[in-house]
Amino acid sequence: MEPAESEKKIRDYAILRLLHDLGLRRSSVVNLDLADLEIEQEQKRLWVTLNALLNWIEIRGTMPGAMFTNFDHALKGGRLTGTSIYRMVRKRGEQIGIKTRPHGIRHTAITEAVKKAKENGIGLEEV
Repeated sequence: MEPAESEKKIRDYAILRLLHDLGLRRSSVVNLDLADLEIEQEQKRLWVTLNALLNWIEIRGTMPGAMFTNFDHALKGGRLTGTSIYRMVRKRGEQIGIKTRPHGIRHTAITEAVKKAKENGIGLEEV
């Protein structure tokens, strides 16, 4: 696999984890900067999401700026756009034989959070 393709997959995985695990909107994901991530030892609760982000940062580097950047040859390193996330989610879905979109992932995240809350006696208002 070409290095750029493996790096792209790591970036895409981190984005998908944010969309699903946290139920973020794609606009929230594209507006993230590295400075928005605070890692406190006691607060590590979303290991899969955190590990996905740390794997991406290992490739991205720790310089200030956009958390997620593009791999476009002409604009390499620029902030990823909402349209790019939409296309990436659709493409990754097609690769596994499903039709999906970022907002659908957000709906799934919210549905799963409500189910888990109910299982644990947590009220809907807390979700």
